[in-house]
Amino acid sequence: MFCRKKVIQLSEHIFHFYGAVTPFSFQNLQNTIMQALQVNKGTPNPCEKITLLLSSQGGDLNSGFTAYNFLRALPVPLKAVNMGTIESIAMMIFLAADDRIAVEYSRFLLHSFHWGFSAGAIDHSRISEHTAALTFDAERYCKIFDERTNGAESPIDARKCLRGDSVIIDPATAITSGISGSTIPANGIVSFENVHWWPAIYG
Repeated sequence: MFCRKKVIQLSEHIFHFYGAVTPFSFQNLQNTIMQALQVNKGTPNPCEKITLLLSSQGGDLNSGFTAYNFLRALPVPLKAVNMGTIESIAMMIFLAADDRIAVEYSRFLLHSFHWGFSAGAIDHSRISEHTAALTFDAERYCKIFDERTNGAESPIDARKCLRGDSVIIDPATAITSGISGSTIPANGIVSFENVHWWPAIYG
């Protein structure tokens, strides 16, 4: 005698993040997710699964790495969808999800890090500090990239890309390189049967 397993449908909340990764935009994404997890607990539509619709040119490295750690720590399943472009440090946000999808006309970009100086004159000690920090950030980026794309059919050497040989990755290549799991058409992604959130990107 066979027993059918009951399929539990998790209540899904969709978060829209389209723009640069900055301390402000990350803080608002974090606060909005935490609000969804807390405020909707015990309601007919609790936040039991998160889908992040993402398109970002990258931005602040510290915010990107913090976002990765925050998203990995969430107590609910996380899905990320590349809605247009995932560049630079935004790759860390995308890779935080276990379920990763790219729409058919999206792209990914890996390129070298850079640091902007706005404080005027700078001494040798600070230059050395910034150089060491960039080197450290590049290495942890590659470690995360390698870990999250482990087992790929055609792995990408992120270290080469971060040393200056940038690469643009289409959805098909993203699958074989382990960045995403599938490619889907854009129509039908946004369903208003779900709860939607729009964290502020620009202050």
